[in-house]
Amino acid sequence: MNTNELTVYQKIRNDIISGELKKDEKITEAKLAKKYDVSRTPIREALKQLELEYFIKNSYIFMPTSEEYRQIFEMRILLETYALRKAAV
Repeated sequence: MNTNELTVYQKIRNDIISGELKKDEKITEAKLAKKYDVSRTPIREALKQLELEYFIKNSYIFMPTSEEYRQIFEMRILLETYALRKAAV
């Protein structure tokens, strides 16, 4: 998949992972809309998803410590296990 086929979410996520968007950098819808040449609506949706995935916290790029990663994955294991059990019923 080339970069033109990526969703706005994927582009922002990739830029966070690659370091193009720096740790503790303030994220605004207007700035990202201009950077990715899209309206603010897809940016808003992407930011919601990235916050759920702990890439962004309080409008800043978030890089968890190893302890925070451990806590995040422990919580995900609990939630996903519960969700699978509910789905299997």
